[in-house]
Amino acid sequence: MINRRVFIRLLSSTALITSVLNANAQSRVQGILQSFIASGKPFSREMVINAARELAKQPFMAPVTNLPDPFAGLSLEQYSAIKSKAETAIWTDQNFGFVVEPLHRGYVYDVPVLIYTVTGDAVLGIAYDQNRFNFGKLSLPQNIPDISYSGIKISVYQDGVRREAAVFQGGTFYRAQAQGQTSGAMARAVSLKTGDMRGEEISQFRAFWIEQPTLGQPLIVHAVADSDSLVAAFRFTIHARDTTIIDTEATFIARTAIDNIGFGGVQAMHFFSAASPRRMDGDYRANVHEANGLQIQRGNNEWLWRPLNNPAQLQVSSFLDENIKGFGLVQRDRSFQTYNDDNIHYETKPTLWTESLGEWGQGGVQLVEIPTEADVNQNIVAFWRPKAPLNPGQETSIAYRQFWGWNVPEPPDVGMVNITRIGRIGPKKRRFLVEFAGNQFGVDRKADDFKVVLTHNTGTILGQRLVHDPEHKIARVIFDIDVANETLIELRLLLELNGIAQTETWLYRWTP
Repeated sequence: MINRRVFIRLLSSTALITSVLNANAQSRVQGILQSFIASGKPFSREMVINAARELAKQPFMAPVTNLPDPFAGLSLEQYSAIKSKAETAIWTDQNFGFVVEPLHRGYVYDVPVLIYTVTGDAVLGIAYDQNRFNFGKLSLPQNIPDISYSGIKISVYQDGVRREAAVFQGGTFYRAQAQGQTSGAMARAVSLKTGDMRGEEISQFRAFWIEQPTLGQPLIVHAVADSDSLVAAFRFTIHARDTTIIDTEATFIARTAIDNIGFGGVQAMHFFSAASPRRMDGDYRANVHEANGLQIQRGNNEWLWRPLNNPAQLQVSSFLDENIKGFGLVQRDRSFQTYNDDNIHYETKPTLWTESLGEWGQGGVQLVEIPTEADVNQNIVAFWRPKAPLNPGQETSIAYRQFWGWNVPEPPDVGMVNITRIGRIGPKKRRFLVEFAGNQFGVDRKADDFKVVLTHNTGTILGQRLVHDPEHKIARVIFDIDVANETLIELRLLLELNGIAQTETWLYRWTP
């Protein structure tokens, strides 16, 4: 039997060895990244890619996540009380249009990242400084060691007012918002094994290089991300206008074989809606979501609309395509009365749209819907999954543009899905109402002009009818389905005129 004191000493020794190994790993990663940047050559994206290539030659070195007191084990409330001092933001006293705030570590944001600014050929590291922050009620020691930062917040001056434009923090996640919006949907720089039974792999940003901006020009941020499977180099070009646009150029270097990778990822929360078969009892609100649909513009210009769901079990859907045009998580209903939430204001959440730049080849948009019992989890993820896997040592590059705004940048020129409703009309029967809106349904058309194209993989359609409202330019399709003992039914619906699609293609996966 091990003596208690000996056991405690063994634990202490193990913790010390682990801490030293982690510290050494962190120093090695930092050394690799800095060696290329400090080469004396002018800073460039190629330099960042070369640093990523060198890092990929090394075994994965996990980042140090331990924090000293009082920052270890912070609650969300305690962490949220740590505020950056506005006057300490980088370039706050310069008329560059953008300012950058390093973000403190703590809570779930425990991975340290290196932050550099680039001015001409000069690269300057931003050391930790506790004087950048107000710490609320936390009791601080006299001297806090250099614990680095967890990410960056980027703000822009618009009409003389400083507003948040983008935040890069946690994993490889980043968010943005348009003027007048509140934060919601987030982007993923890379998705690894998302929705996979093997478990998801989270890549982490390890360093940022922020180029000094010029007034009236976009802000450019370079980054390196790291995980067991790969290393990636990114160049983000941030345009903060009425709509916030981030152009991403990414190069991925595989350490291992990767058969489940996602590019251009988007994520948001969908708790429930009027289209949800699984409603939350006791919630006074009729709809609780940051996005209510996945929209896709296929390579052949067909528009798809898939209402989102908070399923009882994990659901993964794939929409195969070639050279896709774009996809995104869309918050289509902008009426306060839809949500009746005076605190969160879901009607102000951004639509996040990913537009492909260049040809992406064969693959598909993968939608992952994760069950959640709370409205604090972003349980919906969508990304482009290429058909071909990545082999060890293989490099692949991709470019895309993401829009955070009130709608997709170029909405469909066909009738759009306005409403999806589902109701129970018997133990095994469900009624659907799908409403399309568009100029196609004006007074110069009659209901008989349109053909309802409704298909399903199982179950029995019991009846359908089309209601035309020319005054409001609306067409409603109402149909019943006997679900019998099925546990998953795929539905597809659109309206045609003389064989030509007049609407988006509505897709729905019904589950109990």
